[in-house]
Amino acid sequence: ERLRSALRAHMEVLAVNLDQTRVTFHQWHYLTGERHHQMVAARQDYEDLFRGLLQEGARDGSLHPRADRKVVALTIIGSLGSATEWYTPTGSASPGELAEAIGNLILLGLAPDPQ
Repeated sequence: ERLRSALRAHMEVLAVNLDQTRVTFHQWHYLTGERHHQMVAARQDYEDLFRGLLQEGARDGSLHPRADRKVVALTIIGSLGSATEWYTPTGSASPGELAEAIGNLILLGLAPDPQ
């Protein structure tokens, strides 16, 4: 549930600040000096947030314990970052609905429900 909450929060911020989020996720590497260092630290903090949520889920048994947390965290962040390219405020799904769909994909994968 905490992972889903983080996904929802991201999509809600993206929906309100689409252009700023797009720049943050795709243009940060053009920064130099102190601004670049600040952005690298912020991105690491964001990765650590997701890695922590994944670790917590592995510990409490709600997530697969052998999943590579770094790879999964970076995949989640990459998916969220790419949302700036396809999200539209006039689309048929709300940010919350999109976060739910992303969460289902991450947590449930594409495997069919067990019979």
